[in-house]
Amino acid sequence: MEKVLILDFGGQYNQLIARRVRECNVYCEVKPYTMTLEEIKAFAPIGIIFTGGPNSVYLADAPHVDPAVFKLGVPVLGICYGCQLMAHHLGGQVTAAQEDTAREYGKTETFYDTSCPLFQELPEQGVSWMSHGDYMEKVPDGFALIAHSDACPNVAICDESRGFYGVQFHPEVNHTENGTLMIRNFLYNVCGARGDWTMGDYKDMAIRQLREKIGNGKVLLALSGGVDSAVTARLLQENYTVIALYLSIGPEAAGEEDARAVAEGRCDRGIVICTTGIGISIAANKIKGIRCAHCADCLQAELTRRHNNANMMAIGAGFTGKNMAERMVEVFLSTEFEGGRHLRRVDKVMTLEEG
Repeated sequence: MEKVLILDFGGQYNQLIARRVRECNVYCEVKPYTMTLEEIKAFAPIGIIFTGGPNSVYLADAPHVDPAVFKLGVPVLGICYGCQLMAHHLGGQVTAAQEDTAREYGKTETFYDTSCPLFQELPEQGVSWMSHGDYMEKVPDGFALIAHSDACPNVAICDESRGFYGVQFHPEVNHTENGTLMIRNFLYNVCGARGDWTMGDYKDMAIRQLREKIGNGKVLLALSGGVDSAVTARLLQENYTVIALYLSIGPEAAGEEDARAVAEGRCDRGIVICTTGIGISIAANKIKGIRCAHCADCLQAELTRRHNNANMMAIGAGFTGKNMAERMVEVFLSTEFEGGRHLRRVDKVMTLEEG
C-alpha cells in the first residue's frame, strides 16, 4: 500500500493536512519530527510532508529533521515552517522578517507559476492563507521561485529534479483557494500516487490491527472527549465489550480530583461510560449506540456485576497516552461501589499511537 508520511513540527493544522491527503484517496500517517531515519526508511513513503510549526528554524531549540532524509530520493513538500526547514538544511538562509520583508498573516493575494507541477491546471492568481514571521533571505541553490505575493518574492520554491517543494502559506486550510488541488498535485504529479485507497479501507485495517494488539477479553478505554479516543471507542464496538472511562484533562479538570462517577447509558454492545466532565457528551453523541449522563450513583451495581474480575486490556488513545491509561486503571481499581470495594483485574496497559 502506498503511504505518505507527515512529519509533525507542532503546527496547529497537522491533522488537517492528513485529512486533505486522505480526501485525495492516499493513505497517510502523522508522525513526530523525531522519527529516526531508519524508521522513515521502514515506513517506505512515496512522499513526505513537513507540517508548519510555531518555531524559527535558526534558533537553538528549534525542532529539526535528520538532514539525511533529503538523500532518500523521496519527494518532500514543506509547508510554512516545513518550507523554511527545507531551505535551512539545503543551504538557504532564514531570518526574522521585518515589516518590509514579507512578514505576512491572513488572506493574501498570491501569484503562481502554473508550469510547475504543484500548480498545474490551477489559476495563475488566487488567495492563500499566510501565517509566517520569518523570511527566506536566501533560497537554496537549485531551487526556483514558483509563487510570489506583493510583499514576498519567494512564497513558494521548488527543485523539480529532486522533488522538493516548499510553500510559505497553508494549502490545507479552506482560506487558501485551490489548496486541496495543490496537495493533490503533489501526491499525483510529484509522488506518482495511484489514489486507490479509501477511508473504508482504513476502518477495516484499524479494526484488524486492534484485534491483533488486544486479543480476547474486555477493554477499559481512556476516553478524553477528543477525536482519537472517540474514534477508537467506535472501532472497538465492532468486537469488544468496552468500559470507557472519562478522566477530565486540561482546563476543565481544574478543581477535580479525578473522574470517578459512573454515567448512565449502556448500549447493546456493552459500553458503559464513566464521566464527570462535559466533553465526553460531545464525543459520545457522535458514536452510535452510546448514551451518557452525569450521575455518580446510577448503574453502580450493574457495572460491578458485569465487569467484576473481568480480563481487561486498558487502552490510552491519542493525547490521553499511557500515563492517562495507567491513572485510569488506578481510578477504576480503587473505586468503591455499593456493598464495598470490588476487586478487578487489569491484565495489560497499552497505548494506541496517535495519527
